[in-house]
Amino acid sequence: MKKTNLKRITILVALTCLTLGLTSCGGEKATPAKDFVTLEINGEAIISSYKGKATDIIIPSKIKGKPVTTISDGAFNEMKQITSVKLPQGIKKLGKSAFNGCVQLVSVTLSEGIPEIGENTFRDCEKLESIIIPSTVKSIGKNAFKNCSALKEIIIPEGVESIGETAFIDCSSLSKVSLPATITSVGLKAFFNTSDLDLIMPASAGFCLSRMNKNLNVKVFGSYTTEQIAEFGNAMKAMTNGLLVSLDISDATGSGVIGTKSFYSNTHLTKVILPKDITKIEERAFSRSDFLKEVILPEGLLEIEEDAFLNCEALTSIIIPDSVLKLGKAVFNGCDSVSNITIGSGLNKIPEEAFYGCNNLSIITIPANIKDIERNAFECEKLKTVNYRGPKDQLHYIKNSKYGWDDSFPEYTIISFDYSGE
Repeated sequence: MKKTNLKRITILVALTCLTLGLTSCGGEKATPAKDFVTLEINGEAIISSYKGKATDIIIPSKIKGKPVTTISDGAFNEMKQITSVKLPQGIKKLGKSAFNGCVQLVSVTLSEGIPEIGENTFRDCEKLESIIIPSTVKSIGKNAFKNCSALKEIIIPEGVESIGETAFIDCSSLSKVSLPATITSVGLKAFFNTSDLDLIMPASAGFCLSRMNKNLNVKVFGSYTTEQIAEFGNAMKAMTNGLLVSLDISDATGSGVIGTKSFYSNTHLTKVILPKDITKIEERAFSRSDFLKEVILPEGLLEIEEDAFLNCEALTSIIIPDSVLKLGKAVFNGCDSVSNITIGSGLNKIPEEAFYGCNNLSIITIPANIKDIERNAFECEKLKTVNYRGPKDQLHYIKNSKYGWDDSFPEYTIISFDYSGE
């Protein structure tokens, strides 16, 4: 008798859960089913609108015994009283403009299984502070988060392939964005009028930079090709004038080469940290990058080719790693702001015009390995002191080599020597 009563009670409770629309018996109580206008299609419940007055909504997983699978286009459009929404597991479609204009909406809990966030879905949700995008989402539609002005950070999960035009435009508080390795398409002005951004992105997505109009601090991950690195430079050139970009590629791995003219004549790049596996920087790779102040060259770099940093007038210091074995002609020519140069011990020659026009350089240390200093290598107006670390007889050889010491340094400069290698 007791077992029969217990079974009857269990059945009654289960029926009550389905009738009232509870997400789970003993779990959070869902918003009553009567507050939703629904359709039934192919045995599934589709929410077409909301007629309740609650500010916090928990959408039930079932209504009248049918699984809730779809939030229709405009279902909660401009419902200004709503402050939070939780979606159940099993949602297959989140319609266009589903929560458009919900100006008091602060938090949204989306369920796994949603394949896309549609056009205008959360547009003008001005108080939306955070949202976790499910890993099942493949695309984010046009204007999906337009004018979500309280949104501070967005992590686009692995699996998302496309972000539509103006998807995050006018998210004025947005300061951190993470893009996945799967991203292949970002629409025009997708991230326009955000805050200055910390941007984490794969090496394959350099094209995304042209979709920004704020200063960027970019961290790159994943595998890169020489062509993909050049794409970063090309995308920067398409950015709005006056924007500044700091680029950290140190954790990416790939071809080991920064290609010819990759960042040539770039007016946006201010700092670059190069990949740890870089072995060569090709000619004119950073030439005429007028705003480039800092370059971090990795240990392991072997060669910097001719004119690689020609006329980088904002560059303030140069540290050449000990691994570098070869410098090209005029490699740092015209770097007018450079005041400090460290020459690595791996070099045995300073090529012609290597540091010509580094006019703020007043002191230089030349390591003992250097056996040849070519014509106009240090034609620098303020250079007064050379700390030479080699032996005197080697200095004598340098003075009488192909061009001679006097052709390597400005004739009008009085230079004092520190023969610490004697």
